[in-house]
Amino acid sequence: MLQIDFLGELLKKCKENGIHTAVDTAGNVPWKYFEFIIPYTDMFLFDVKCISENLHIAGTGASNRLIIENLMTLSSVFKGSIFIRIPVIGSFNDTKEEMNKIKEFLNNINFDKIELLPYHNMGNNKYTALNRVLPDYIVPDKNKMDKFQKIFGI
Repeated sequence: MLQIDFLGELLKKCKENGIHTAVDTAGNVPWKYFEFIIPYTDMFLFDVKCISENLHIAGTGASNRLIIENLMTLSSVFKGSIFIRIPVIGSFNDTKEEMNKIKEFLNNINFDKIELLPYHNMGNNKYTALNRVLPDYIVPDKNKMDKFQKIFGI
């Protein structure tokens, strides 16, 4: 959605040609971007990393206020499907407390599906290639993922 003009044209052409459209987003863009593409979008895949603002800032460098506001607004106006995707990231958001906060937030919005996505370290070589410090994230084990799936009823 950071390339909103291109995305808008692409989605419009897809809809004109009968192609189902889906947008995968972290939601950290101005609401007017959503307004621009909603008429051409069938589905949103919307990432929710955490609800605690301080945790979001520590993990991403940015506030999540706009993300939360956009998801709340989208869920109230969008007539298509919304899939919530929660990356479960060890040593970041993988606590029962944070997952319960996410669940409580999601209880107040309309969506179609929740997916828990376990963190993976397949991108670590990119950090090395770019001479960047690897994050201290941990791949969550099956037991932890099972516990979180129970929280969300999936």
